[in-house]
Amino acid sequence: MKKYYLFYFKHKVICAIFIISTKLIGSSSGMMENLEENIFIDLKERVNLKYNINPIAAILAPESTSYITINNQSTIHDLYEIGSITKFFTAHLALLLVEEGKINLHQPIETFIAEIFPNAHESLKNKSLYQLLTHTTGLKDPKQNSYYNKLSGNTLPIVDYDMSDIDKFLSTQKLPPDVERPIYSNLGYGLIGLILEKVSGKSYGILLHEYILRPLNMKETFIEMPKNSSNRKVVGYCQGVPVPHWNIKYLKAFASIVSSLHDLSIYFNYIAFSDFKNSEIAKKLEKTPYSLGKFRIKFGMGWSMDMRYEGKINVLTGRTLGFSSFIGWNKESSRLVILLVDSDTFGLTAHRWFNPSIPKDRLNKQITLPIKTLKSLEGKYRLQGEENIILVVQATETHLKIYCENEPPTILYPSDNGYFFTKQLYDSSSSMIFFKEKKGKLSIYESSENKIQIIGERIK
Repeated sequence: MKKYYLFYFKHKVICAIFIISTKLIGSSSGMMENLEENIFIDLKERVNLKYNINPIAAILAPESTSYITINNQSTIHDLYEIGSITKFFTAHLALLLVEEGKINLHQPIETFIAEIFPNAHESLKNKSLYQLLTHTTGLKDPKQNSYYNKLSGNTLPIVDYDMSDIDKFLSTQKLPPDVERPIYSNLGYGLIGLILEKVSGKSYGILLHEYILRPLNMKETFIEMPKNSSNRKVVGYCQGVPVPHWNIKYLKAFASIVSSLHDLSIYFNYIAFSDFKNSEIAKKLEKTPYSLGKFRIKFGMGWSMDMRYEGKINVLTGRTLGFSSFIGWNKESSRLVILLVDSDTFGLTAHRWFNPSIPKDRLNKQITLPIKTLKSLEGKYRLQGEENIILVVQATETHLKIYCENEPPTILYPSDNGYFFTKQLYDSSSSMIFFKEKKGKLSIYESSENKIQIIGERIK
């Protein structure tokens, strides 16, 4: 439950939904028309329900690009934080430097890590660039429950770490010699960026510009955004209120890129449908050899393969405070979708565009409860297993607000069967919250992945 105690805000949304198509040659196929229609309907529904504010999408095909926007003030040239989609660019850069012979994909990273982080544990030094790229080193991210830095807007402690903090953390990480399944690692991709800078003598931003952005004429993608472009930077929202942009100082390679739908369309057209698709680098990028857990997710370099419910699409997702992003590529149907959202939740909706058998998010079952019912749930609750953490539940006319320590409150919306949901959802599952009275005690429960557990009891 702690991971949902992030931020609460209200917002107003005025929607204008329209589809713009460019470069269309002849009539669209039935599949293309259905995909546009499905995206249109889902985006409209989520905006009307105020789950998202202003999503914007592109549908790429070998001979066409279609854009779907919400709000006629938005354009395909607006700049969004794309979060972990940065990792795909990083993997691409790494393979380009491998091709030039500046680094070996399978050699131990010992020399580079020792120079950058002299106190790093010996077990890390024996890992390879390939293992970092495929999340198979066993390296975990630094964790801190309910982390939020109000000044930087960061929601991961590692984003606020300086080099000495990272060095200290790496000194404690004894990694296993073999990893049975991938462990998704932002830190691992941060290290890749530092290694690429070391072997090239250039900053990550310069490498990105010289190897990818300039050759593809991508003029709306940045690590350090020029001042004259700041007016095109979209404001990110967390549950409806503007929030600070992420500020990544040292580990640029895992989640620092700001880009436009226009530029991302150029890039992924190049990746999916150009002559590049037949290159050795493209073939390496497409491979997804490692399975993760019961959801049948396979990790490759930069992105994963979503095989749930008998689906098969290459997927990239990104999240920062106030932004969500999604890339889905179905190679069999030759369609690639790019979704950018200026709010930090989107759930599984985008996955369904390629695989209708994925269950639709339970978010669409919002109902209205009497204020008397909501008021009956107010009070202070002690967090289960954390006796010193108190949750405060307050009711409004339509929903509940949960306050946890010094964090902004999380909003809970009524759903069916007496459950509540938050807008802070994650790609793997929807976590639902409900209240239940037993022997005179009112408790909060969480239902996630068919498992129900108590998370707090009301204090009398």
